[in-house]
Amino acid sequence: MIFRPLTCAIVVASASQSAKAASIYETAKSNNFTTLIAAVDAADLTGTLSDGGNLTVFAPLDSAFDKLPEGLVEKLLKETWKPQLQDLLKYHVYGGKVRSTDIVDGQEVPMSNREKITLNLSPPRVNMVNIVNPFDVDTDNGLIHSVESVLTPRSYNSTVVDLAVGDENLSTLVDALTAAELVKTLGGAGPFTVFAPTNAAFEALPGDTLTDLLKPENKDKLINILKHHVVAKNVHSTALKNGNVVTLSEDSIVIKIDGTVKINDATVTTPDIIGSNGIVHVIDKVLLPKEDETTEKPSTSSPSKQSEKTEKPSTSPSMSPSKQPEKDKVSEPEKDKDSGATTYGTIVVILAAAVASIAIA
Repeated sequence: MIFRPLTCAIVVASASQSAKAASIYETAKSNNFTTLIAAVDAADLTGTLSDGGNLTVFAPLDSAFDKLPEGLVEKLLKETWKPQLQDLLKYHVYGGKVRSTDIVDGQEVPMSNREKITLNLSPPRVNMVNIVNPFDVDTDNGLIHSVESVLTPRSYNSTVVDLAVGDENLSTLVDALTAAELVKTLGGAGPFTVFAPTNAAFEALPGDTLTDLLKPENKDKLINILKHHVVAKNVHSTALKNGNVVTLSEDSIVIKIDGTVKINDATVTTPDIIGSNGIVHVIDKVLLPKEDETTEKPSTSSPSKQSEKTEKPSTSPSMSPSKQPEKDKVSEPEKDKDSGATTYGTIVVILAAAVASIAIA
C-alpha cells in the first residue's frame, strides 16, 4: 500500500484517539454509537465486530442515521429485512486496517458486502462522506473511523428490477418483464425473491418459444411464467431449505440443496444480489409451470410417439380403433353361420308347401 500523510492537525487528532480499547463492538457501544449498535444486534453481526481479525469500520454517528428517509431505520431493524440491513452494515466494514495516514486519494477498497468504496483526501472522505472525530480509534480487532453520513450500497436504492437492468446477462429477462408489464409490480414495496434466468437460459428454450412468448397475444402466458420465478418473501441463500415453495403464479417450485442449490432443474449460479425490495438469485434455466411443460412436450416428440400418446387413453375394446378389426374377424364366421341357417329354413318351408299341395290333390 502507498502511504501518504494527512495534515499535521489530522495526525495529532489521530494520535489522541489511538488508546487501546476492547473489541470494535464494545468500543462503539461505549462511544454512544447507539443506532449503529442497535443495527448490528438486529443484523446478528455482533460476533463479526467482536471476534478476531483486523477490521476497519466506518461507523456512522447517530446523526448520520437520522439523515436517512423517515421510517427506513425502523424498517431495516425488522426481521423481514435482515438481508438488506446486513448488506448495509457490511458496506461499512473492510477486512484489513486502513489508518487515516494510509489513505491514498482515489483509492478503492473492497468491502465485506463485495462492493467497493472510494477513499479521498483533503478532507479525508469515503464515497465523498467526511470522516470525522473520533477516527483512528484502535481496538483489539481493528480500527474505527466515524463518518457523518451512512454509506449507501447498491441495495439501498436499487429494486430487484433495477438490479436486472444493471446486469447485461439479464437483458432478456428485462425485455420479458417489460412485455408482461411487470416492471412496476416488481419495483414495488416487496419483499420479492427473484430466480432470474440468464440470457443463455432463455435462448435454450426450444424453437421459437421465446419469440412467441414476447408477442402481445401471449402476454397472459408470459406473465404466468415470469411469476413462476418470484416468491413473495425476502429469502437469502442461507435461509433456503429443501422442499416446495409457492410462487406468485400459485404453482410450487422445488428447492434442493446438495453441494449446489437447485431450483427445479435449474442451478443457482450467482446467489444473493441484494436489492432494496428483495433478493435476486441468478439461475441457468427458465422455470416453466407444469401446464407449460405439458404443452411443450408434443412439439418435441416424434410423430409416432404422439400417436401412441393419443391412443393410450382409449382402453375399452369397443372404443379402440386398433381392437375393432379383431372384432370384425371374429364376427365373420357367425355371419356365415346365420346365413346358412337362413338358407336351410327357406328350403324346409318350400318342401313343406309342396307336400301339402300333393296331399290336397
